[in-house]
Amino acid sequence: MTEPIIVRGVSLHISEESFDDFELFELLDELDTAPQRIVAVFKRLFSEQEYEAIKEAIRNESGKVTVSAMMDFFQEASEAVIPAKN
Repeated sequence: MTEPIIVRGVSLHISEESFDDFELFELLDELDTAPQRIVAVFKRLFSEQEYEAIKEAIRNESGKVTVSAMMDFFQEASEAVIPAKN
């Protein structure tokens, strides 16, 4: 198992290999037309415990977990695992 990465204080057990998943790729492809599919992306990539911890970490002052915050978290986690190549 790989070392966990920390994003916004949440320990995640994902790696580059986690993204080498065709069905995940299919879900990601649907996000432009069906943003609600981000839920399926998160549940495919993260354990239930990680998923709940992510939601708690990004919950705003009014208690909501916004779609934009989830999308931002996903981007941060992706970049932490697969750094941009220059």
